[in-house]
Amino acid sequence: MQFEFWYTLVIFVVLSGVLIKELIPTELAMFSALILLILGQVITVKEAFSGFSNEGMLTIAMLFVIAGAIQSTGILEKIDNIIMGKPEQNVSRKLLRSLFPIAGLSAFINNTPIVAVMIPAVKTWCEKNNLSISKFLIPISFAAITGGLCTLIGTSTNLIVHGLLLESGQSGFEFFELTPFGIPLAFITILYLVLFAERFLPERKSPIMELGEHSREFVIELKITEEFPYIGKSIEAAGLRHLKGLYLFQIERNQHIITPTSPNEKLQLGDRLFFTGLPKTILELQKTAGLQLLKDSHFDLKYYDSDEIQTYEAVISKSSELIGKNVRESNFRKKYSAVIIAIHRNGERINQKIGDVYLQAGDTLLILSEKDFKQKWYNSREFYLISKSDDVPSKPIWQAVFA
Repeated sequence: MQFEFWYTLVIFVVLSGVLIKELIPTELAMFSALILLILGQVITVKEAFSGFSNEGMLTIAMLFVIAGAIQSTGILEKIDNIIMGKPEQNVSRKLLRSLFPIAGLSAFINNTPIVAVMIPAVKTWCEKNNLSISKFLIPISFAAITGGLCTLIGTSTNLIVHGLLLESGQSGFEFFELTPFGIPLAFITILYLVLFAERFLPERKSPIMELGEHSREFVIELKITEEFPYIGKSIEAAGLRHLKGLYLFQIERNQHIITPTSPNEKLQLGDRLFFTGLPKTILELQKTAGLQLLKDSHFDLKYYDSDEIQTYEAVISKSSELIGKNVRESNFRKKYSAVIIAIHRNGERINQKIGDVYLQAGDTLLILSEKDFKQKWYNSREFYLISKSDDVPSKPIWQAVFA
């Protein structure tokens, strides 16, 4: 008994250190500790793996699969503004607007996958609106935890205890048995977070927000269509003024160029908006409803499958046949089975429509293509270099609805 105690204690201390320092992946650390406990005969093989048949554990695993599917579709980014509110609202108002829905969702979808899904969506929303992500992550986590306490399936702890009760021959929890205790606790927690989170949480921003103008930027052109919800509204009201990693520098309207763009400029149907920005932010922006990059029969640019259609950056070589041709004349889509969505030209801002740009040696193209583009053209004399660009999760709309 003495050996088992000290052996387990040593494993626990070492495991805690490994997890805190993040020396190896969490799942590898946890499974290694489990194997060591078996080898030390502290627990039997049956005891070690009995948890994998626990009803609560299996439920959580299933919910993680669904959460991963929802995240990979990118559908949450479509409802960011609905959940989080307008960018100009203060942090407390954003938290008041968002934490109650998150707590409510967490009562019926396990809180762990809820947080896992919300983190990338909130991170993207904060980057777009130049906000500190550190003001939102802990409140969202705490709201999900307390919301999960309200029902049987809301939190992993409830499910696991329920499974253990059933294994011991007891009746377990009813679905809403914990609700009278959970709701008041969730309400008090959220109220505290709304009042004090902005004051006490640090002001930290993600690396992409700190890079700012020192990053290599591409130029993209987007056309306003009837689906755009801010037709007749100002640039400021449409939320296109202070996008981090993106800058609206020009509008083309009826062959007339508007530059520089005023925050009070009213957007009209058919306007062509010229942005300069980072690849990831460009990909996210072109998925905005009512902002059309280009029409293409092969690629559904709003809902392409990011497992099949991927983004690449390719630098045009001095011996390329593309030099001296504009994008429209180059027949790029047919020849390379790819579309050019943005162009970077070192030290020069391109003020033309993408289709009218005459390509030069050294231009970097942001390309959307099938996943074998790099293998096909890596050794081609057309390009100096081809590299995979930032990934933005995207799936066909039916998959998002199904998830």
